[in-house]
Amino acid sequence: MRRIIIPVLIASLSLSAAIPQTISYQGKLTTPDGIGINDTLEMKFLLFDSESSADSIWGETQPNVPVVHGLFDVELGAVNPIDLPFDTTYWLLIVVEGTELIPRINLTSSPYAYRAAIADSLTAEMSVVCPGNGVALTISASPDSTGDFVCGSSSAQIQINAAIDSLASLGGGELYIKSGDYRTNGAVVVSGDNIAIRGAGRATKIFSDFAIDVHIIHVEGIPGDNRRGITISNLFVSSTSSTGCGGSGIYFKYVEKSVIDRCWAEDCNEDAILLHSSSDNTILNCRVDGNYARGIRLFESPGNALIGNTVNGNGGSGIYIENSDRNIVNSNTCRDNYNNGILLIDSQNNVFNGNYIEANGTHGFYIYQSMYNSITGNMVYNNSNRTYQFYNGLHLAYECDRNVITGNQIIGAGQKYGINIDDDTCTENIIQNNELYWNDVPYRDNGTDTNDWGPGFPPSSSNIDDGGNYW
Repeated sequence: MRRIIIPVLIASLSLSAAIPQTISYQGKLTTPDGIGINDTLEMKFLLFDSESSADSIWGETQPNVPVVHGLFDVELGAVNPIDLPFDTTYWLLIVVEGTELIPRINLTSSPYAYRAAIADSLTAEMSVVCPGNGVALTISASPDSTGDFVCGSSSAQIQINAAIDSLASLGGGELYIKSGDYRTNGAVVVSGDNIAIRGAGRATKIFSDFAIDVHIIHVEGIPGDNRRGITISNLFVSSTSSTGCGGSGIYFKYVEKSVIDRCWAEDCNEDAILLHSSSDNTILNCRVDGNYARGIRLFESPGNALIGNTVNGNGGSGIYIENSDRNIVNSNTCRDNYNNGILLIDSQNNVFNGNYIEANGTHGFYIYQSMYNSITGNMVYNNSNRTYQFYNGLHLAYECDRNVITGNQIIGAGQKYGINIDDDTCTENIIQNNELYWNDVPYRDNGTDTNDWGPGFPPSSSNIDDGGNYW
């Protein structure tokens, strides 16, 4: 008997939002005792417009889905393109070899960041297609006077905020900021819902001249009335101050169902991208380098997706997640950050898969007082860069319970322990099928009732399911 234990939607729509659409989806299949299976299986995927509806509104069968260490990755719509508006909640049912996996999975609108109504293959310097009411405005920087609003050599936030306020008064719309240098001495404040702000890539540069505590782009709702439907895309935010901008590059607080996509953030004094008390958002394909504190931080923010970001050379940890549950952290690169590659504190039911974590100053992964998280299929190389053989590839500290850590490559002579369970308050963790080569010590277990099956052997067709770790 097989059962699914971690079915998760991890990726958003591609940058082209034209109908028909596809959605990347990842899940995990295990045996009843929690061991990831290895097989090629037929899977059927069905979408419904309610949890209890008997009639599906879309479906397809993928006959040969590879499942490795329990993990599978599919593109929904690859066989039968999805011709749906993605403007409401859908429910996904998965059928594996004729067996329905229940309950159905609620797909909120957050992954549908690039609905066809918002953009159709938007590229730099092209005309924009607007959300909702079809209102579009452009911003240009002097001497370019072709924009609806024109910014001078300083205080660019005044004109940008005037354009945003105009869209907000109309219920939303699209603001396209043309290539140029936009110098600010105050925050760009998103004052309404359903507003998309897009630039021309790194050529659209929003610089902060302030070293005080002002965020460059500031999006904030109020408790019980979250800001929603915001897109920040294809912009470069940075500082002209020698000590960096005083706040974050992009700051969300009380924000939901919004997207930060293909943005660059550099030289910020605080967290380059910060989600505070925000849910169901996507941070996608951003480049976060050389900031003075952490790269990407989630604080009290559940149900978000961090996908395909590059987070290098920051002064704190690369990705920092605290008091935040049910997030997806997939296919990110964290290199050469001063502290940890990924830090997880007091958080539950998060999924980390396919991340590349290399040459960070302290631990690759540092997990503290966190439970029921899945850490699978990550590559963790040559961390403890600050002090040779002092820090670990993956470190479980105090009260880390029932986490699943499987199928990772944790390799590197500079790391003290490949995996270190540091404390007997860490209970019933599953540590299996990890490659732990060339660490000073491959593995240390000071936890309680760890399910690790002891050392195994290098994987092969005959022993890949033995559950052991190998070094």
